Amino acid sequence: MARAVPKRMREFAAGRQCAHRLLAELGAVDAPLLVGRNREPLWPPDIVGSITHTEGMCAAVAARRTHLGALGIDAETADAVKEELFAPICTDEELEWLRACAGPRRALMAALIFSAKEAFHKGQFSMTGEWLGFEDVAVELDVLGSAHGEFVIRPQRALALSEHQPPPWSGRFLFDDRYVVTGVGLSPARAGTAQ
Repeated sequence: MARAVPKRMREFAAGRQCAHRLLAELGAVDAPLLVGRNREPLWPPDIVGSITHTEGMCAAVAARRTHLGALGIDAETADAVKEELFAPICTDEELEWLRACAGPRRALMAALIFSAKEAFHKGQFSMTGEWLGFEDVAVELDVLGSAHGEFVIRPQRALALSEHQPPPWSGRFLFDDRYVVTGVGLSPARAGTAQ
């Protein structure tokens, strides 16, 4: 963060403030929230969580490790994904689905796909340490005009997370005219698997 621009530093600090409030609610009042070598938050050993921030918004989620194996949250502005970015972040099926979306809704749905993949990546990374590309998973949506609902994540190749729990994985979304917010909660690792 030493070389970050002031706006990025403020977003980082606000996200951490949200996370510390959650830690306090979980009884970990003075627990440190360090930064890992990949800039990920290092939660206390008995807690899982995730932080997100975007222009004008930050959020955090946390839970006891006995309830969830991992959490991922992501927020994006509704216009964050421009059309030239559709192909790099979408599978062929996702691109086809986006092409069927009408006008301004197309950018909102692209932001939803991007955000869902980001939330999933954050959650699975905290369990597996595996980096994923956008092409490694596909998001299936059945939005039908709703401002909230569920999505499904299907792997496009073998993923380390499958050792902890079988695919597909699911998450939830919420959006309005300004933001898209997605979240994924993953089950605790099965007995006998590495965490």
